Amino acid sequence: MYKKDGLTGGHIILLNPPASEYYDATKAQALKALHAYPGGMQIGGGITAENAAEYLEEGASHVIVTSYVFQNGQVRYDRLDRLKKAVGKEHLVLDLSCRRRENSYYIVTNRWQTFTELRLIPEVLEELSGWCDEFLVHGVDVEGKASGTEEDLVRMLAAWNGLPITYAGGIGSMEDLREDNRKWQERVAPLIGGTDILIYPFGADIADWHPYTNDNERFNLLWASGFRYFCNVDSSPYFVQKGNDFMRMGRRNLDGYRMWQDMTVKNHTSDLFNAADIFDPDRPTPVPDYNGG
Repeated sequence: MYKKDGLTGGHIILLNPPASEYYDATKAQALKALHAYPGGMQIGGGITAENAAEYLEEGASHVIVTSYVFQNGQVRYDRLDRLKKAVGKEHLVLDLSCRRRENSYYIVTNRWQTFTELRLIPEVLEELSGWCDEFLVHGVDVEGKASGTEEDLVRMLAAWNGLPITYAGGIGSMEDLREDNRKWQERVAPLIGGTDILIYPFGADIADWHPYTNDNERFNLLWASGFRYFCNVDSSPYFVQKGNDFMRMGRRNLDGYRMWQDMTVKNHTSDLFNAADIFDPDRPTPVPDYNGG
């Protein structure tokens, strides 16, 4: 679908670490996705200077890197240099996802569980922009909760006039939607270009499984703003809807976060498998709560 509709920049993330017995199978599936759409997808998860070029050769447009470039809470500039030399600045995305601590936002690594000592501020964005093509930032504390965005964080990111930044986390009320759409149209789209694709934060959507209609105020706002493709993450069950003037996709989430929730909170995938039988025992637990529906 991504290739057919020319949707570029989608993320493929290898959640199992290299030490896991499931890593080879995970990597094989990731490579199949890259082969299906050469140059159309980005890949992350366990990326290092030693393996980054391999993924570009397999078809990735960019590699997404976080934990590799941080050690003991500090940036490893020597590793950034090696990555840049291995694949080029134009193929690197730095994941600077962050959490609030003491009224500041600190970059977090290791599946968002480990705080670094680096505050996410404009000066840091400016400094790190010399090693990458774009940034990825999750507002981790609100990710998947549909309870409102990290306003201070979004305001800071929008005010910085530099590389493209993808932000995710927290869109909730109609007021939030209007405000975030206004900020996108006024501050971001003029810098990086518009889009007709909307990928919702984890677990979020603007309606249930029924097709969107003109009675849906949120759909009308987004459609009037130029969006035509709507991608849901963590629907139950998966589906594809084609309207006269839009396409909508819903996917069931089967990553490690879902497996952990299935084992400890509520089982959403019992019709497919027993999560306890396939959850990687080497994965750090508990997995952070995303409140993802």
